[in-house]
Amino acid sequence: MLPVHALITANNPLVRFIGGDVLEDNLRWFAPWQQKLPDWQRRHNPYLFIHTPDNGDSPQQAQKIWQQLRRVIPSLPAPPDWPEQNSLF
Repeated sequence: MLPVHALITANNPLVRFIGGDVLEDNLRWFAPWQQKLPDWQRRHNPYLFIHTPDNGDSPQQAQKIWQQLRRVIPSLPAPPDWPEQNSLF
């Protein structure tokens, strides 16, 4: 895990979190951002993008991270309904 060394360069900072294949490990790796984002949110309008190696687990990862962020950012709204894709064909 690399340390978080983030600098804000605009009013709308962008965080692109790319986790690994083990979703529970990713929560540990996200912990520094969980501490930093509430401060940024008070002064700026940050955007957060969640990815996993194949992006197949990204929705599940986003749900877990959303739950964690709501603990430290009470103003964060309830998560949206997570639609499922029926089929491509």
